[in-house]
Amino acid sequence: MVSQTALSAPTQATTGRPFRSNGLGIGFRLYLLAVFLMPVQLELEQFRHVVESRLPPGDLVLAASILLAPTALRLARHPLSLLPVLLPVVLAFGVVLAIAQQGDVTAHALRVKFLGAWVLVAWCIVTATYARAGHARTILRTWVLGMSVWAVIAYIDWRVIDFISFLEFDEPTRFGGMQFDVNNAGVAYGVAVIVLWRMSGDLFRSTVGRTSAIVTCAAALVLTFSRGSYLAVAAAVLAVLAATKSTPKSWARYAAFVVVALALGFATGFLGSALEEFANRPDTVSAREDLTVEALVSFAESHGLGVGLGSQFAESGQIVHNTAIWLIGEMSVVGLAYMVALAVLPVQVTLRMRSFDRPLALALLGSHVLMLVASMGLEMLYQRQWWMIIGLAMVQRPSPGPAQRHAPTATSSSAPTGPDPSRGFGR
Repeated sequence: MVSQTALSAPTQATTGRPFRSNGLGIGFRLYLLAVFLMPVQLELEQFRHVVESRLPPGDLVLAASILLAPTALRLARHPLSLLPVLLPVVLAFGVVLAIAQQGDVTAHALRVKFLGAWVLVAWCIVTATYARAGHARTILRTWVLGMSVWAVIAYIDWRVIDFISFLEFDEPTRFGGMQFDVNNAGVAYGVAVIVLWRMSGDLFRSTVGRTSAIVTCAAALVLTFSRGSYLAVAAAVLAVLAATKSTPKSWARYAAFVVVALALGFATGFLGSALEEFANRPDTVSAREDLTVEALVSFAESHGLGVGLGSQFAESGQIVHNTAIWLIGEMSVVGLAYMVALAVLPVQVTLRMRSFDRPLALALLGSHVLMLVASMGLEMLYQRQWWMIIGLAMVQRPSPGPAQRHAPTATSSSAPTGPDPSRGFGR
C-alpha cells in the first residue's frame, strides 16, 4: 500500500541512507508493514475477555523485520535511549519487589507487563534506527495512512455490514477503530490529528490525500466519545501553540475554528447527541478513582516500598487507569523516577529539535504531551505509538555539507564557539 516513492522520501533531520543493499530493504519494508498494522488488534472469540488473547499483528511483523534487519540495527547514542534501556530494568525491579513483598509474581505480570515491555523496547529502537537513517517522515506517513485506512474499514464493519467476526467494541455505541478499547483508540486518533495538523503538507503531496487523512482521523476521534482523548488533544494543541510563540492573529484564527466547530456541532445535532452519550454512560470515573485510591493505600501499607509488579491487578482484577500512580504504587521511587524521565526527556529533546526540523519537532512534542496527559486517566505505557514517537525523536541533526563545513561564518570568525549542540542528539 506504500509506494516506492514513499519509501525513499527523506527527512530533513539527516542525510544518511545506510539501508539500501544486501537485502536490507526487506527489513525496512516489513517494519513499515508493522507500522501500518499498528492500529489493529486481533482477538479470538473463544478467548473473549482474556487480556493475553489480544494479538497485535504489527508486533509479529516487527519481529520478522528485526530478523531481516541490517546489522546496523542498534541502540543510538542519544539521551532518549535511556527510556527503552531502563524500562525492562524498572519492571525487573518490580518483579523482584513482588517476590519480596507478596511471595511470588503472577503469570500475568511476567507475560503481559515484563515480557510485553520488550516489545516496546523493540518498537522504540527499530523506529529510532530508521528515523536516524532518514525515514522519519516515511514512518509517520505510513502510520497515519494505516490509522486512516483501518478506521474506514472498521467504520464500515460498525455501521454498514458486520463482516469482521473478531471486531467487537467494549462499548457498542462508541467507535474504536480496529481496537477493543475505545479510549485507547481515541488517544491514537488524537495523535494522528496532531501529526497531520503540523505535518500534513510534509507527509502528503496531494491535497486530496491530506484532506482525506485529516477528515478521517478527526471524525474517528470524535466518534470515540472519549473525554480523556478530547482533553489530551486540547492540551497538546496548547503546548504546540506555546512552543511556536503564536501571534494574537493566530490565536484568533484557532479560536474562530473552535467556534465554527461548536456551531456545526449544534447545527447538526451531533453535540447534543454527544452530551447525551456522556450523561447516559455508566460512571467509570468513580470506579477509576477507587482503583487509584486502592493503589495509593496499598503503596502506603507497603511503607513506601511498592507492592511489586502486577500485585494491584492480582488483588483487584483491574489495572490502575493512571500510568504514574501504577508505576509509583508498584515500583515506588524507582517507578516515580522513571515516570519523571519519561515525561521530561522527550519534551527537552523535541524543543531542541526545532532548530533543525521544526515541523517534525512540533508534531512529536504535541504527540508526546497528548500521550502524557492521556496517561493521567488511562494506562498508556504499553501503547505502541508512544514508543514510536520516542524513537522518531532520536533523529540526527543534519551534517553540514562540504561548502558549509569550510565556509567562514560570523560565529567562527568573531564569536567564541560553545559545545557542539549536535552531541545532545547522539552524534
